[in-house]
Amino acid sequence: MMNYSMNKLTQQTFFIHKVQSQEVSSLIIWMIIALFMMGCSSSQDEQLNIQGIEIHNKAMKKGGEMEQKMQKIQQFSESVDPSLQSAFLDSVKVLEEDFSTWKANIVEVPGNEHDHHDHEGHDHHHEPNPELTPQMVLEIQQFMLVEIEKLNVRAAQIIIDFKEE
Repeated sequence: MMNYSMNKLTQQTFFIHKVQSQEVSSLIIWMIIALFMMGCSSSQDEQLNIQGIEIHNKAMKKGGEMEQKMQKIQQFSESVDPSLQSAFLDSVKVLEEDFSTWKANIVEVPGNEHDHHDHEGHDHHHEPNPELTPQMVLEIQQFMLVEIEKLNVRAAQIIIDFKEE
């Protein structure tokens, strides 16, 4: 009888070890899968950041072009026909406000903090916002590039319109 109990106890212990071993194996497999997924996600995030950096740097270049146009407009404002002065100044004021808003909303891309792009005329933070995903940062960069391109077109149009007058 004791031999039967001991045999039963050995079988139960073996079964418990087998179940635990399977659980550990499953856990290890899930950990490997999770690490692989994180690695893929990290790679995708890195690609999004690279795209964001390229777009951000294009936008900064366009921002520099906009600064030059604004200086040209400022110089030009002194020679505008007095009868057009009011309309010209209104257009310039709205453009300046929109450009200031654009500069105030610049978002840095993680990994681009130490690139030495021109900061003249704008101030932005170099600390990445942890609440923004790489996809969100990319979309912000795309939006900001479109907006600065629109501002550049408006500035060029002001120069053309009032030069011809």
